[in-house]
Amino acid sequence: MPLKPHLGLLCTLLPFAAGAATPYVELRAYPAGGIASAGVLFPRGSHLELGISALYNRAERGDAGKHDDESGDGVGIGIEARRYHRSARTGWFHGARAEMFRLDIDWRDAGNRRGNSEITVLQPTARIGYRFAPIRPGASLELAAGLGAEINLETDGEKVGEGAIGLVGVALRFD
Repeated sequence: MPLKPHLGLLCTLLPFAAGAATPYVELRAYPAGGIASAGVLFPRGSHLELGISALYNRAERGDAGKHDDESGDGVGIGIEARRYHRSARTGWFHGARAEMFRLDIDWRDAGNRRGNSEITVLQPTARIGYRFAPIRPGASLELAAGLGAEINLETDGEKVGEGAIGLVGVALRFD
């Protein structure tokens, strides 16, 4: 499934959706890389938010994949749902995300054997986090951690690493 048309549509819709929702930017780290994202969260009732996001993923897997050295990057799209424990949508929350990436991974093995694999990755995660009271009018900070899986749905080239993933992140919300 090509992501470029979907990512273009998402990037076109995000500014329009932001008027009815809360935009945010987020940086997440995981043991083999990092993810930067921009998205919007839509309030649904007093405890629930649904969200969409555009993502950039940089992977530096080293020898944690199927080859001696794997690295690459790509773009993606994501959806999420989160439930706050308090009705003001601050404090503790838990939720789930499903993100899909198209990554271009360069790999190398012993004997200088090299190659490239393009992969479509599904990354479902369960999350827990904390949203702090506003740091200034119109801006608040969030810290979150997630646990899930990185599942290679489609591979063009040799197989590359996949499996369990843990992430930690910080987000700035523009309320």
